[in-house]
Amino acid sequence: MLSENPGFVRTKSIEEMQLSDESARKFEAFLASKSALRRSANANDVAKAIVFLASDDTCSWATGTLLIVDGGMRFGQV
Repeated sequence: MLSENPGFVRTKSIEEMQLSDESARKFEAFLASKSALRRSANANDVAKAIVFLASDDTCSWATGTLLIVDGGMRFGQV
């Protein structure tokens, strides 16, 4: 079994929070500041990780693995 564990991902759910443009920018900037990569993920970032896990060419010998795709948020501020 393989699984993927994303951090914050920019999706439509953020739009549904109905934040003002300024509040949305501040929210995303705050979350990005917690990432070693200093940005939030988009759906394509997470999709690439899932394709990697699903591929027999790149990940055929892995099992029981959790791939954390959070841009370094797990490590806190760097």
